[in-house]
Amino acid sequence: MDISSLPDELLEHILSYLSVVTDLYVASKVSKLWRKICSDVFGFKIETFHKESRNGNFVWRLCGEQKSAGRTMHFVPKHMKPRPASFDDLSKPSPRVMHNATFYKNTIYVYGGETSQKTSYFNDMFGYDVLTQKWEKVKSSNPSPTPRSSFSLVRNDDKILITGGCISSRTPIRITEKIFDDVFSYNIANKSWNKSGSLRTKRYLHQSTCLRSGESLKLVLVGGIGENPHLGPTQIEVCTLTIDSNNLYNLTATKTFDFPDVLIRHSQCKIDDHRILVYGGMTKFPDQPIKCFIRNDAWLLEFDDLYEAVTFTKINVENVSVYHGMFPSVTNDYVRIRDFLVYFQRSCFIKESANCPDLFEVDHDRKPTGDAIYRQDYYHTFILDISQVVTTKTITWQPVLNNPPKMAPRNSLFHKTVLAGDSIYVFGGSIHDRRTKQPQDSNNLYKVNVVRRIEN
Repeated sequence: MDISSLPDELLEHILSYLSVVTDLYVASKVSKLWRKICSDVFGFKIETFHKESRNGNFVWRLCGEQKSAGRTMHFVPKHMKPRPASFDDLSKPSPRVMHNATFYKNTIYVYGGETSQKTSYFNDMFGYDVLTQKWEKVKSSNPSPTPRSSFSLVRNDDKILITGGCISSRTPIRITEKIFDDVFSYNIANKSWNKSGSLRTKRYLHQSTCLRSGESLKLVLVGGIGENPHLGPTQIEVCTLTIDSNNLYNLTATKTFDFPDVLIRHSQCKIDDHRILVYGGMTKFPDQPIKCFIRNDAWLLEFDDLYEAVTFTKINVENVSVYHGMFPSVTNDYVRIRDFLVYFQRSCFIKESANCPDLFEVDHDRKPTGDAIYRQDYYHTFILDISQVVTTKTITWQPVLNNPPKMAPRNSLFHKTVLAGDSIYVFGGSIHDRRTKQPQDSNNLYKVNVVRRIEN
């Protein structure tokens, strides 16, 4: 019996099990009938994903067999005795934090990072094929950038751009940091690294966004920690990148603008080619250099046509109380799904700060009770609606159906989340080991899907 002879409804049900990343596209080439059915299935799966994601109706699962970490080229500070790697699998990235990742076509790319104890820094890149569900170390025809963590990473077409970052070395007396100001691009098609230029300001724990401006690309950097660790850079840096005859990015100009405040680990997303939303993060005060405050303010950055001027509009943040006093511990890692942001984060109890109404402090006096003791150990979902950011200058926290989500693992800090078609992937991070009281780094990769409900 030919599969094409099946009723359209049955064929549509069968094809609904295919991946939206590439499988449906391949199946659509079979015939005109299959093209129409695949188009309908694709639209249905994407709409279902968006609808259930907005409600926070997620289910987690571990990808593949995560027995051990991969051998990696890593940097060990000179004062420490190098320890030989003892990993069994050469194709997987080793456990790490403060790394970065992106998705292109059917591959998740993971680059850089460090260990929680800051004994190793990485400059390796790994790719995870979401179709074959296998890791592979990504090779380069020329040397990779210096090992680093806490850098920013954005992708534009088939090129990955990384900026800044740092490495630290510890002695019994002090901690020494080396902060970077370089800009590197990786060409996925050619598998090669290229140094594009240098920033005006050294920084790490910042965020960057790509904006198109005619034939060139504008790379906008906000926040971070600079060479003065108590204050950090208070300037926005706009870099102009052009593509040369060898299809490589070169930094040809930079321009800076003063930003109203100092912030690190914030959310930063593109609204259009002249607008960027900046939300949350952390900040420090010169008189309290050790203490960090969680931010709850948002800004809309609007550039003119020539990117010669920028205006700052403060955005209203509504419905913060929807999570009953809980809040994401950090807000720099998220995925954007249409007009809302999804955070998978460790939660913490918060209280208003005496310094500013837009700041929160962690409420250490408030302890979870009953079932909350169990639930706080696992990933929580936080959803921020940004659909009205331009029209009414408002963003709104949304209620979530299941918190923590179904099958969610124990939460981690400093992991990385990427969106791949109708799935979200979470890699790495550090889990607090209650037995040893020490952070335990992970190289687990989790796939997060929505729960598909059967309509009556």
